[in-house]
Amino acid sequence: MRDEPALAQTLAGMVVGQALRQRMSVETFRMVFFAGLLALGVYLAWGVVAVDLSVGSATAPAGRTGKWQTDKMSLYVLKLVACADGHQQYIDGERRALLVFANTDSLESALCSTPTHLVTCGWQHVEVRDAKTLAVEVSSIGDDVLRNAAEAALQDGYAIVIYATPITDLNS
Repeated sequence: MRDEPALAQTLAGMVVGQALRQRMSVETFRMVFFAGLLALGVYLAWGVVAVDLSVGSATAPAGRTGKWQTDKMSLYVLKLVACADGHQQYIDGERRALLVFANTDSLESALCSTPTHLVTCGWQHVEVRDAKTLAVEVSSIGDDVLRNAAEAALQDGYAIVIYATPITDLNS
């Protein structure tokens, strides 16, 4: 089962935390603990998105025609910011961080076609922040949401992961 390694890591962390707490003052432990939580939060917010997640080539459908490509295509991951505009679930003008998986023949193609695709899905003012080739097998992606999105992109050409919290800082 997938949860067993996570449970073992959690229990090991608790044991180490208790041992450290016995050897340092409450204030020092509190500072170390919250610094660790801050580092974890930063990692989850930015580090995972910027990781070079990639899949080797995969044969996939060509565009929306439903015909299979004879050439191999690659899966690309694009980190973007966009404003909702006519989206069914989000308020118009609301800025969101998006992670898009695009199944195309080149990074240039992914960079050109993804903003156009996002417009058809109710997103405007698309800013590409980062784009990389997925460098791991889709099946090895540990996060269920990201793995399912990558699998959907292999089938449909694109998959969008929308981050829950709107972006309110204009410099983000």
